Amino acid sequence: LRHNALEPVTCQSCVGDVAAVMDLAGAEGSGGWLLESEAAELGVGRISLFQPSGCGIASGTDTRTMRLARVLFEDGARMQFWVGKVPGGQLGMPSDSTVFRILNPRGEISSRSFGAPGGCEAYARAA
Repeated sequence: LRHNALEPVTCQSCVGDVAAVMDLAGAEGSGGWLLESEAAELGVGRISLFQPSGCGIASGTDTRTMRLARVLFEDGARMQFWVGKVPGGQLGMPSDSTVFRILNPRGEISSRSFGAPGGCEAYARAA
């Protein structure tokens, strides 16, 4: 399960289409996403925020205010979801209705919401 390993913190790659794949690690040069910011938290993992760059973006997505958040957990799980900017330009927290996709350490992909994380509660809280 090479795709579940954490990538180096120095990674500055672009990533591919979020709706199509969970494998964001090998998509350098795809042009769909630009790394905007990244932070690591001991005991949790690393969160990266990606800005849409225009190609391969789902229709109806407001590329000025929406960011793709990707969390790489220390246990190898990956989570991704959309977050929006609130007045003042800061990114808001995901709401209960925000849907996330998760690739668990066993390689199973699921979609859940933060309000009903169904078996992914620890990941939802950490994100």
